[in-house]
Amino acid sequence: MGGSVGRPTVRGGGGVEDSPKVPRHLLVVSGHPGSGKTTVARQLALALAWPLVSRDDLKELLFDHLGIGDREWSKTLGAASYDLMDRTLGLLMETGAGVVAEANFSAAAARSLRTLAQRRDYAVLEVCCSAPAPLLVARFSRRAHEGQRHAGHRDADNLAEQAARVAVPYQPLGVGPVLPLDTTELPAVVFQRAEEWVAAQLGGLPTDLPSGARL
Repeated sequence: MGGSVGRPTVRGGGGVEDSPKVPRHLLVVSGHPGSGKTTVARQLALALAWPLVSRDDLKELLFDHLGIGDREWSKTLGAASYDLMDRTLGLLMETGAGVVAEANFSAAAARSLRTLAQRRDYAVLEVCCSAPAPLLVARFSRRAHEGQRHAGHRDADNLAEQAARVAVPYQPLGVGPVLPLDTTELPAVVFQRAEEWVAAQLGGLPTDLPSGARL
């Protein structure tokens, strides 16, 4: 897919030609735990050459610096990680760059993200990942028992809570266009569908990426 995104035309003398204002974009990748949103977000960030802000990355950094506790402690740092996410996104948006944000957004976090995008004059695109509830429970249980995530998440202590959560379909933020993405299986065709949808929304993807950066 061709076409560069959000790049001004530069004259030989170093000036920039007048051109229509290019909208600034925030790409949100959302969904329940176990829905594959982190994997999808990383692939899209790579394809777009945009920075990725993942809420779990921030939360795990807090665990590393402040220590691991019980489930309540995990929830406390989880709330703090949403605040850090907002702050990080705000700093990146000050540059006008496209940004990818990935999380299992709570209702409060979704409202905060919506406000941030409006304040920074960013258009929001959303890829909302989903899979059948039994599969989500199985994925979460497997990664809990295999220790696939940071120990601070206390996933093994959270199985019943997660099973109840995923029984209710995840609701997109609904701030802008939404792609519902079924991640029951995550072959290359799923990533390709997400990439093609984002490219259609943006009018193209960057073309000058390093070898191997495209899906």
